[in-house]
Amino acid sequence: MFTSEKGVVEEWLSEFKLLEPVCHQLFEFYRSGEEQLLQFTLQFLPELIWCYLAVSASRNVHSSGCIEALLLGVYNLEIVDKQGHTKVLSFTIPSLSKPSVYHEPSSIGSMALTESAQRFPSS
Repeated sequence: MFTSEKGVVEEWLSEFKLLEPVCHQLFEFYRSGEEQLLQFTLQFLPELIWCYLAVSASRNVHSSGCIEALLLGVYNLEIVDKQGHTKVLSFTIPSLSKPSVYHEPSSIGSMALTESAQRFPSS
């Protein structure tokens, strides 16, 4: 972040005395649809996730409600398109028993890691 931008952010944060208004404002920035505001919010997500996990681990759940709401709101906005339809993302879990651009099954050496070898024996 540039020095001038950092000053604006510090001034903005100094206006808020509690975490809840900051989370609410970040969510409003994110859902505005304006690219710069969206990017501004995204830069705080790693820290917010860390804070949420730290608070959750300390079992002080009451102080993490606004962070949880922000993260859930961002997630909900990401899983739907502009028309409100769910974005479907499909992926395939790679298998070591089938060739890929990264390996040949015969180059693994032992076939101990194939799908059939990983299955539990039926009793």
